[in-house]
Amino acid sequence: FVSEEGCLSKREKWTMFFGMLGVGFIMFAVLFFGAPIAAGLLNDAALVPLIRIISPLVLTYAVYSFFTGYLNGLRGFKFEAALRVLYGFLKLFFIIGLAAITMSVFYAFAGFVLASIVIVAVGYIVFRKVNAETREKIRQQECSPIQFFKFALPLFVFVLITNILLSLDLWMIKALFPPSIANVQAAYYTVASTISRLSFYAVMALTAVLLPIVSHLSHYERFDKVRLYIRNA
Repeated sequence: FVSEEGCLSKREKWTMFFGMLGVGFIMFAVLFFGAPIAAGLLNDAALVPLIRIISPLVLTYAVYSFFTGYLNGLRGFKFEAALRVLYGFLKLFFIIGLAAITMSVFYAFAGFVLASIVIVAVGYIVFRKVNAETREKIRQQECSPIQFFKFALPLFVFVLITNILLSLDLWMIKALFPPSIANVQAAYYTVASTISRLSFYAVMALTAVLLPIVSHLSHYERFDKVRLYIRNA
């Protein structure tokens, strides 16, 4: 919706923002109050406080995704990339830093949450700056909340299933291995799977750039340009 005409109406922005915030809040509540159930399924009661400390991440990430998605739709790739790179460094700094200072895994998870809070604050500043530059633009046709949610629902399901598939193997190691070795094996497996996904993330960088460009050009029926971009990609 953003990339089609390079702007959103005020109502559309609020609809999308609070829609994502609402979903994030529901998932936060499910994670926080369902932590004992999740820990039980993973065969490790010690995970309850860790699951609860990271539960705000789904809330902050929903807001962060709104900011980065909006910037992506405007094809403001330098702003989007800057936020993503900064988020990576913040996670590295707070997670490793707090773990090193406290020698506690709990504070490493707390560092992850702290990094997400900082990036949301920075994202809001960037969003306000970019939003001010596009505020005068008027969309030709405003989409209704129903249109937005009908469009978003299949994408939501797709992302949910993709993330489950990317994590299911690790969950099975935690759930099915004997508790005495599950944590160590899960750690080794996480390192190996992270390295193996580097090519996946490289492709995601290409799609992140290509999608808003194709959306924008298709909206104005510039199919010659669409073909050119897809062929080059």
